[in-house]
Amino acid sequence: MITEFEYEIKVVDNVNNCVVVLFKKSGFPDFLCSVPSPEPGKDLYEVLRDYAPFSLWGETNAGTVPSIEVALEAPPAAIPDVIEAAIKLVGISR
Repeated sequence: MITEFEYEIKVVDNVNNCVVVLFKKSGFPDFLCSVPSPEPGKDLYEVLRDYAPFSLWGETNAGTVPSIEVALEAPPAAIPDVIEAAIKLVGISR
């Protein structure tokens, strides 16, 4: 389970009592999020841990997105078949 992360505070908004945070985890996409400022007596890291995008980062594949490579050596008439095959491979319903 992913529990460690890095963060950068980008904006401190005292009017709305929040901070804008850039969450980072090696091998995963960065994630920008607004987080409430910690209440008195509460540690900032505890609040950030509640808002860290663990579910978006997932626990496998290191945040990679599978790519579909299409060879354009096929004649133009075959391109719709290639697109249909790619749609089925990705699992998009129409």
